[in-house]
Amino acid sequence: NPLLTHLTISEGVLPHLPALLRRFTNLTSIKINRNFTGDIDALLSLIASFDLPSLHSLDISNKRTFSSHGLRQFSQKFPTLKSLNCFRTRPDLVLIAECFPNLEEIDVSYTSEYGDTDLHEKALALTSALTSGLKKLRKVDLSGNHFLECSSIFTLCQNCVSLEALAVDQFS
Repeated sequence: NPLLTHLTISEGVLPHLPALLRRFTNLTSIKINRNFTGDIDALLSLIASFDLPSLHSLDISNKRTFSSHGLRQFSQKFPTLKSLNCFRTRPDLVLIAECFPNLEEIDVSYTSEYGDTDLHEKALALTSALTSGLKKLRKVDLSGNHFLECSSIFTLCQNCVSLEALAVDQFS
């Protein structure tokens, strides 16, 4: 069925998810609802077990934990993912860069809400992960990450040659 291209997964959809993923094989984006409290690792692993050749966007925003195991399985099935939304999540950017080297868009806005002790180290790690592993980035949203330094932004702009849009609302 080519009509459905976007799917939002909530607790209520979960029991029907295998049937939905079998029926709608032209999905281009999947969003895990912000109120989803289930096992994200298991969910990403389940999604990875289906053939979704058009899938290019994943939204795992508003999650307190970052699911590395599920994301690794997901990336093995969908290595050409183009867009990843991690808004208000503590993402492992090194893992993201390893799993999805072809990312063109990433939203890591408001990831510092969970309290970090060494902000300078976090800024360096963020910049390093984005510039070393994600060379194809076109759009980056870093809004709300108050730990960013001007030098980090400069490095990002210098190393991501395809960068078209950068959202930053404050940095030190």
